[in-house]
Amino acid sequence: MRLLWLLPLALLSGACGSKESEMIKGDPLVEKGKKLFEGRGNCTTCHKSDKKIVGPSLVVISKIYREQQGDMIAFLREEAPAIVDPHQYEAMRINLRLTKKMSQDELRALEAYILSF
Repeated sequence: MRLLWLLPLALLSGACGSKESEMIKGDPLVEKGKKLFEGRGNCTTCHKSDKKIVGPSLVVISKIYREQQGDMIAFLREEAPAIVDPHQYEAMRINLRLTKKMSQDELRALEAYILSF
């Protein structure tokens, strides 16, 4: 009987996780950005969704870019300053060689994925 109250909680938490997955799968631009982020960009080495590793989390990046109305694509092309963690810029700069080679469509997808957090 005690465990019965856990069932709705477990179902609810599972539903929340699937809504996030559905959102990503439902938007082709976000899904493309996710593939770039995890694959070609190799961004997951330094960035996780909800915790700081080497660089800030995607939640923090998304929040700051939204609040400051930053131009993430310009940053990824090295055409705008770092606004999230400027003292880490030199470490990130090496990786910008990859993003500078991405097409405008790929950068839009990468931005859409990051801002989905």
